[in-house]
Amino acid sequence: MRFVSTTFEGIEDLAAREIEKNGGKIERIERGLILYSGSETLPQKINYFAKKVERVAIVVGEGEIKKERDLRKIIDCSHCEGKKIDVKLEMRNAMFRKKELVNEIKKEGSGEVNVFLWINGEHVIAGLDTTGEGLHHRGYERFKHPASLNPLIASSLLTISGWKREFVDPFCGSGTILIEGYHQFKGVGNEWRFRYEKKKINKNEPEIIGVEINEKYVEGAKLNAKAARAKVRIIQGDSKFLNKYANSNYIITNPPFGLRMSDKKKVFGLYESFANNIEEHFSGAILTMIIPHTKFENYFKIEEKRKIKYGKLEAYIYRFKI
Repeated sequence: MRFVSTTFEGIEDLAAREIEKNGGKIERIERGLILYSGSETLPQKINYFAKKVERVAIVVGEGEIKKERDLRKIIDCSHCEGKKIDVKLEMRNAMFRKKELVNEIKKEGSGEVNVFLWINGEHVIAGLDTTGEGLHHRGYERFKHPASLNPLIASSLLTISGWKREFVDPFCGSGTILIEGYHQFKGVGNEWRFRYEKKKINKNEPEIIGVEINEKYVEGAKLNAKAARAKVRIIQGDSKFLNKYANSNYIITNPPFGLRMSDKKKVFGLYESFANNIEEHFSGAILTMIIPHTKFENYFKIEEKRKIKYGKLEAYIYRFKI
């Protein structure tokens, strides 16, 4: 069977590696999409174990179309017979009318299935959804930070960093990186959403520390960590004095962006103080971060840089050697 999964632009290779690890055979990678094949039970496994994939769909059609009615020629959805079809679209460079596209395959029935159409120019991939609510909904969020990091991105930062057993997040916010790191170390799947035969859980415990200056966010991060059953240490403190709270070889973080002009001067000052501290006290460590600025290129040696499209925002994931 053929499948298609979605992810963020810029981390497709990491998501594909995750799919391969779980038994999928990669066919090709497109912008934000991975097409692959595997057994009919593969979607269940990917939905359970994948941390960098947003959705898994069974491919029910792929091809070129010239007009909306051409959809009927390429879609073969035997799983959809007798069911109501809800159509979701993602279109790039396509000159088609959305309403007519939807009407071509929309049906009424007793059950309901979601069919996704990914259209790039005249090329269409149609997929029968197996995920439902996107996999970025992890199930542990009890407190929502106003600028919380998507868990798929957090998981990618962790993988890129190369950490093994310990790290510190100096701007931990609501604790997403901490929790994803703990689950990664222990081998915890998306068990709050899906059932699958569990792997053996790592009996060892990692040393994961989060530092956050805002007391409200500290308490919120603790609530999230408790809900996720993640044994992490969260400290109220100032990242400009990170050495007071941690001595780690890995720093993994999502610092404040300062996208508004009025915030930039303050945030860039914070960056400089933070960079000075880790340069003095964390020599030889690895700093992995997501940020929309190139400011940190002035401070440290770049080991990896990748551009990522995060919603409407374009940012960079860096791995620096301090």
